[in-house]
Amino acid sequence: MSMIDIPYGDRKISFQIPDEKLAYQFKGQFPSPLEDLESEVVKTLEKPVAGVSFSKLLKAGKKVMILSDNFARLTPCYQLLPPILRMIQDAGAQPEIMVASGALREMNESELKRKFGEEIINSGVPIYQSRCRDSWDFEFLGLTSLGTPINIHRKVLEADVTLAVTMTQATLWGYGGGPSMILPGVSSYQSIEWNHRLSTAKYSSVGYEPPKNLMRQDMVEYMNKSGLTMSLLAILDPGLRIIHLGAGETMAAHRASVYKYDQYYTVDRNSLPGSGLDIAITGSFAGDRFFAHSCWAVANMDFFVKDGGAIIL
Repeated sequence: MSMIDIPYGDRKISFQIPDEKLAYQFKGQFPSPLEDLESEVVKTLEKPVAGVSFSKLLKAGKKVMILSDNFARLTPCYQLLPPILRMIQDAGAQPEIMVASGALREMNESELKRKFGEEIINSGVPIYQSRCRDSWDFEFLGLTSLGTPINIHRKVLEADVTLAVTMTQATLWGYGGGPSMILPGVSSYQSIEWNHRLSTAKYSSVGYEPPKNLMRQDMVEYMNKSGLTMSLLAILDPGLRIIHLGAGETMAAHRASVYKYDQYYTVDRNSLPGSGLDIAITGSFAGDRFFAHSCWAVANMDFFVKDGGAIIL
């Protein structure tokens, strides 16, 4: 018999399964969380996987826009942003923060505090939130080759340097992070909906990257029109602790982060016996953050479960 422990809130549910009935149990091997996180942030920004260092970029202008993900993402910006803000201010530049809301609602006061922490909230650094339906906030720059109208928030376009700070994760449409901080992050509702129609394409799904994934390919082309200068990407362990940081020119940093993410979280379907699982049990972050996104794990498991099987989330 095998003892199975399933994390459930602050406790665990434990039960036994006969060994002959247990097809696979994922026990990811994760490194220890980064200890001196502030030093790691600075080191990562100064030694990017591609492109020039953040300190050199800061010499390009005095207006710096930091793009943060929204309440539906678990990136601990309250840990990552303080050393970045100090670097900007030490360079004599003016930092601003834009929440890349996409098509989701604005964050409320408690959510902003949870995302950024009291230190940043009270620092005087302006924090804006992209509202995709406020069409007057966006500037039209043309069309992508797949027909998506390029409408990007003007405050992003007006910045001399733009840095996206987010996390890498598997999503319904490939991997989150990177270009998605621009589309849907700081784009108009029209652009978001036009791009998301591509989610019906064959490879616009979990685990696929461009050029197969047309939806993500459209995001990449769109992002390139935005002038996004650099991205900082975090990978979290199941305890939501940062285990890896990568930075640099956005697509290079994104691909490097996805490669590292897959080493921790990807399971080879061929390692499972038979034609697929009868029953799969999986978990996600708490549904009170954003229930729709907490259900994405079901789509991840669908690949491993046979038709007529069951997924328990």
